[in-house]
Parts: sequence; structure tokens; C-alpha cells
Amino acid sequence: MPTQYRTIRETVRKLDPNLKTDDPAFDVAVVLLSGLYVGPNGQKIARFARLSRAFVGEVARRLRANGVWRGHKIAADWFEKNGVYAFWLDVTVGLGLLERTAA
Repeated sequence: MPTQYRTIRETVRKLDPNLKTDDPAFDVAVVLLSGLYVGPNGQKIARFARLSRAFVGEVARRLRANGVWRGHKIAADWFEKNGVYAFWLDVTVGLGLLERTAA
């Protein structure tokens, strides 16, 4: 198992130790963090993260529609103060539970 892939999964576990690995939110979190390694490209992420292309494609569609992924960039505030909250909000966007709106 590649080190980066393992690191991503361990990071998600640390961010929420109660989140089960079979929860779709876990996989969306893996998709978001994988984008930092391979870019916001659904096909590359599916291959890298060992997730179904259909699942990643749907998550990618939501992330693009809501401006989390813009072209080849990720518009995320995850590394700011309280960034962990922004990260989990983006997970809910990827799940289709929330939508981002322009201010």
C-alpha cells in the first residue's frame, strides 16, 4: 500500500476516530485529501484511493458544482484556523447534504 494512500486514511481516522471506514463520509474525506496529492481529477483519485469511479465521479460533480474544485485548483480553507470545520463541511458537500453559496 503506497505511503501517501495509507497516510490519507490515517489522517481521516485521526480527524474523526468515531467515523467508520464503511461510512460514505470516510470515503468522501479520502477523496478530498487525495485531491491534494493527485489534483482534483476524479479518474486519478479513483485509481489512487482505490474507490469506484462512479462514486468518485458523483462526489467530484458535487464538489465542482459547489466551487470546492475549480479547474485544477481546490478552493479550501482547510489549513486556516478552524480549518477542520471547513473540511468536514466540504465532506457534507461531497455527500450531497449541503451546498455552498456565494457570499
